[in-house]
Amino acid sequence: MSDVWFTACIKNDVPRLIELSKSFKNARDKRPSDPAKQIFQGFTALHYACYFNCAPSVQYLLNLEADDLTNSAHQIQAPGFSKFSKCKLHSNSSCLQIALLRASAQSINCILQYIDSHDTKIVGNIDDSGFNNLVTASMCHGTIVKSVFFNKKLLQTELPKIRTGNFTPVMNAAYYGRPLVAAIFVKLSQQKEFQEFIFKQLLTRDEQKLTCIEICQSEIDYVKYGTSLAYKKQVIQQYRKLMRRAFTWAESKGYKVDDFLKKNQQKKLQKVEKIQMIINNNLLLLEQQSQDLASHVLVQLALQQNQPLSDQQVQLYIFQLFFVYFINLLLLNISLVLDIPMYVRRTSSGIHLRRTICVSKEAMERLPLSNPEGSLMACPQPYRSLMMPAQHFEPGDFTFRNRFGRAEKIKIQI
Repeated sequence: MSDVWFTACIKNDVPRLIELSKSFKNARDKRPSDPAKQIFQGFTALHYACYFNCAPSVQYLLNLEADDLTNSAHQIQAPGFSKFSKCKLHSNSSCLQIALLRASAQSINCILQYIDSHDTKIVGNIDDSGFNNLVTASMCHGTIVKSVFFNKKLLQTELPKIRTGNFTPVMNAAYYGRPLVAAIFVKLSQQKEFQEFIFKQLLTRDEQKLTCIEICQSEIDYVKYGTSLAYKKQVIQQYRKLMRRAFTWAESKGYKVDDFLKKNQQKKLQKVEKIQMIINNNLLLLEQQSQDLASHVLVQLALQQNQPLSDQQVQLYIFQLFFVYFINLLLLNISLVLDIPMYVRRTSSGIHLRRTICVSKEAMERLPLSNPEGSLMACPQPYRSLMMPAQHFEPGDFTFRNRFGRAEKIKIQI
């Protein structure tokens, strides 16, 4: 019975494996599949060794069964993919693909060492879904995938043969939210040998006409796929850096870049120019907005206190006014850079009509007021309002315009 062969494999009983190898080498499990008991019809001893991470058995069995592939599909527990869901192991999968999905780190190291010193069908194998070892690795997480992606033999053989479009390693890292894999692609893209393949995958849409960035922004069941929104954001950051280099590379090679991607790049450049323009006009923006708010603050303070405002009070409130506006302006710029919509509740400064403002004469002399046809305003720059003498008006009716352009009359009493 071949059961003893599989049992010896799972127990890491290498002497027993050596003893039984003449009779059971390349034997496949004929028992009906029972995932609850972790029995999979068609598995070889090496497949079980990779499944249970039995490194000593793997090391021995690679010399006997390295080229044997699975002959049927199975739903298996795949902690390398996600601890909370099963994953489909396709027919014609290699022992390395099993070890990756099972997060069998020691077994993976054994297989990679074997690959470096032997010619084997593990390298370049494609399962029934069209996945090779690199595609499977791109769906997984954990530091062990680094060893797979930096194996020269696997890269040189498998990376050029990966079809562009759906389920490329670059696409998988975006969809499943694998920041470590994305970081690996950034490093690999710096090597001319692999640059072309990484950039082509990055610039190619999938069958639904989505780019890698759009795929990464799509909502998925984070728990099911063992990822999170934070991980996806990290992938987007990595890919945005990579995208700029990919455009430069494509243009240098004379490739026709997707119109949508071109449009996206133009939008980003326009956005940068817009942000730069806003930053350059910050002082102007501050001046325009602060004028009306200053009058509103002074009106409200005077009405609340119903007594003259001292020179010290005016200076203090003007300082507070500009501090608040500086923070608002900073938040506005941050919102534009991060593309976050910002909603600000605005109120009219002209709700108190035909009321009396009580301002001390000393404070009035320091307030830079415009002519009666303009707006009651505070100077847009704090140091001017505190240091420069200001024009002032005699007591009487005064007309100013609020932020909505409506003319309103107030009475100045000194």
